[in-house]
Amino acid sequence: MGLRDVNSTMEAKGARRPFRVLLALAAFTALLMAMSALAPLVVGGLFHHENMGGGMAADMSAHDALIVCALVPSITDWHIPALVALPICLLAYVTFSGAWDILAQWQRTQCMTAQLRQYRSTTSGRSWEQLLRKVELAGNVDLIEVDRPLAFCYGWLSPRVCISTGTLAIMDDIELEAILLHERFHLLRRDPLRNAVSQALARVFFFLPLIGALQRDFVVRKEIEADRYVLEAQKRELGLLGALSKMIMCRTVRTAATGASIGAVAGPVVAGSTECVDHRIDYLLKGTWPAVAPSKRSLWVGCFVIGILALVVVVATWHASSAAVAYQQICNLADCGLIPLVH
Repeated sequence: MGLRDVNSTMEAKGARRPFRVLLALAAFTALLMAMSALAPLVVGGLFHHENMGGGMAADMSAHDALIVCALVPSITDWHIPALVALPICLLAYVTFSGAWDILAQWQRTQCMTAQLRQYRSTTSGRSWEQLLRKVELAGNVDLIEVDRPLAFCYGWLSPRVCISTGTLAIMDDIELEAILLHERFHLLRRDPLRNAVSQALARVFFFLPLIGALQRDFVVRKEIEADRYVLEAQKRELGLLGALSKMIMCRTVRTAATGASIGAVAGPVVAGSTECVDHRIDYLLKGTWPAVAPSKRSLWVGCFVIGILALVVVVATWHASSAAVAYQQICNLADCGLIPLVH
């Protein structure tokens, strides 16, 4: 099979689909946890509203109704509040851990931006400026004085592209244009922000391996989408393949020379994700989509976890309703003078 035909029918397998599914799954899981926590509130509010007409139950405040629905189990279902407390604890963990993860990533991004400013180069040739205008990136690229080949997009709200002088030294004009076009795609799609959100969700929802699988799928797909954008713009594959090959060769040479691990010297290469290079080359040469879709195991585990959370919502609602009905019966007996009731 020849090199990748960009006019094929692979448009439906873009990065937006796994990212949207990831967001929807995380939101639905959080909603289930919130529903289990809010069940006593809803039932308690309804119980208080229905008993506004009179009787001893009508003297109960909304706060007391909540306490009754949440904390008055019968002798046989004492374990139910403990079961309901599990998704409440998970919801609290997801909320605070997610916020902490986003703030940590934001702080790292700010630190990296401050470091890049220290190495920013003020000299650039005329051909470099013409190339930036050609790819419509004038004013959005930071050229840094670093011998190590680097090319990546950074920044959440106002993303920019960073290119090192080491990258300019080893690339010809066609390869450099391919790199800039690749990064322009990430800049237009705000991929640094989407990547930060997907990483945070994958770490926070650790109990849902399906979200982690979707995050890995998203990372690979966004890189291949950017490669497709380059191919459609240049109408040929040599520039992108040459840039990828030189980055891999440079990484290998540096590893052999320093004796360090690949992960320690690879850094952000073309479009950032080093682990995607093999998938990208395979896609360009063979035209086959990488097998990074969620596995059946992650699907089954995801369905099981969501099913458990949905069951907890039902149990929480039933428990609160049972407590409200039991207290209503006690209040009715007290109104008839059959039993004493002390508030």
